[in-house]
Amino acid sequence: MEISYCALILALMAAYAHGTEIIVTRPGGGFHMGNRVEIPCVYTGSDWLVMRWIRNGVVLAYVVKGLDNPQWMDTAPNSFQDHVELDFKKDDDTGYSLNMTIDGLKCTDTGEYKCEVTTLSATVPFFNTTNIEILVDPIKPQIMDGDYFHAKENVTFELSCSGRVGIPPATIKWFVKTAVDGDFQPLDPALTSQTNTQGEGDMCWYSGNARVTVTMEESLDGALYACAVGDVMDTKDLNFDEVVLVLQGKTTKPAPTTTPTTTTRKPWSGESSSGSGVNSLSLMAACCCVLISVLNVFTGRTP
Repeated sequence: MEISYCALILALMAAYAHGTEIIVTRPGGGFHMGNRVEIPCVYTGSDWLVMRWIRNGVVLAYVVKGLDNPQWMDTAPNSFQDHVELDFKKDDDTGYSLNMTIDGLKCTDTGEYKCEVTTLSATVPFFNTTNIEILVDPIKPQIMDGDYFHAKENVTFELSCSGRVGIPPATIKWFVKTAVDGDFQPLDPALTSQTNTQGEGDMCWYSGNARVTVTMEESLDGALYACAVGDVMDTKDLNFDEVVLVLQGKTTKPAPTTTPTTTTRKPWSGESSSGSGVNSLSLMAACCCVLISVLNVFTGRTP
């Protein structure tokens, strides 16, 4: 047991003598796209060394003690080099740092970053790692069925709502407001579903499509269905979209029964069909005959 303790102490003393200390400040979470992030790597020791930055197993850059000029590897994409700075420093010839500053995070910057130090005296490299995650805020979703949706009674259909749901993908929730409720109420999650599709390159955020199943009935005529990102509908920032349901072919109550009133249509000029025009001509002819008979009586003429 004493020999084991001695071996451990000797190992720790040897490690301290070689100055094997690498410090990588962990970001501690995700960063919004476009932010500036600095990841320092510090090594304590005076041995000959090579420091390297590696992302997802691919070597990005390195620096050799004595040359003191960080170099990009051919494996480092130009799109990464364009917005990243490398800063190599040495303090009193005992401490070295190779700091990486990413200015304007992109979707392609996500991954595991490892700072690795190789020395002459160590049989294996020393390293430490940190992870960078990209955060993207969602935007207001949009219902794909317009402002009004017409449906017949007892017909089952789906309403669809789509939008950029960000990184990590947010949930699109459905709400309904009827004349009875008076305010928006969350819908049963069993009636809703959502699928997410992640983009590529610098457009790596998720696009979501949420659907809700509705069976049309008379009580839903005029109801408002709304979709929003998250649990709250913000009427100030308008983070939601809505659609009005309209009952198609809705029957109205019959009008009160009244006694029909007979009206005489005024004939239009040139009317030649039998009817009121013919009756008027017959009446005029009869009047003429009566008038002629009266004149004959006064004049003594015999018809």
